[in-house]
Amino acid sequence: ANSLKEWLGKDVSRTLNQEESVARGCALQGAMLSPAFRVRDFSINEVYNYPINISWANQAGDGEAVSMETDEAADSAATAAPAGGSKPGGSEIFSRFNSMPCTKMLTLYRNSTFQLAASYPEDAPTPAGTVSKISDFTISGLPLGAKPGDAPPPADAPKYKCKVKVRLDANGILVVESAQAIEEKEVEFWEDAPAAPA
Repeated sequence: ANSLKEWLGKDVSRTLNQEESVARGCALQGAMLSPAFRVRDFSINEVYNYPINISWANQAGDGEAVSMETDEAADSAATAAPAGGSKPGGSEIFSRFNSMPCTKMLTLYRNSTFQLAASYPEDAPTPAGTVSKISDFTISGLPLGAKPGDAPPPADAPKYKCKVKVRLDANGILVVESAQAIEEKEVEFWEDAPAAPA
């Protein structure tokens, strides 16, 4: 209780137990859904207590600026947003007290298999003894059409636009939901010659 008091900056109430909290919440939610009662709407927003960094190994000559799109808790349409603390090789993708669930899309340019590493920043206010590393994710399948055992492409090979969807789910678990590579090709079209006059 003392630790909670120091963290919250106010006394912790002891007048409501867990069962009563659940019962009161259910009653209020039921009243909001019922046409027979009029109560003030309320919502609960879940947040993640610590920031999360995503880092990647830059390829030679990268120096890329990574773009990021975010799809917040309501799963609305993704909107472009700068990556917090963005820098070549890593970014704070989820800030402290980030709402969850939350999905963010990273855009990288790669021509071979690469890894993403998730970790807590060094200055994150995590409990003592917390391991900073969260997980490593391997994104494979590049270059497109390559078969297992093929030699890696040269460093100057064309790069694919890779979109990696990272999600902090409702339970606070970080997952890579999907990754896709986009190949752009220029296709020339010729108009049919006009028909000869009859």
